[in-house]
Amino acid sequence: DDNVILSARNIPTVRTATSNAINVYDIVKYDTLVITKDAVAQIEEVYA
Repeated sequence: DDNVILSARNIPTVRTATSNAINVYDIVKYDTLVITKDAVAQIEEVYA
């Protein structure tokens, strides 16, 4: 969602990424991830 990206980019400790651009390093680097169910399914297809 473009509004989420626009809002989050103003917060210095927040990183946004689409499910097709995320990598294993991003997943393990951060303590908290906010992911939609659809994004989880896409990530599982790639890394499962």
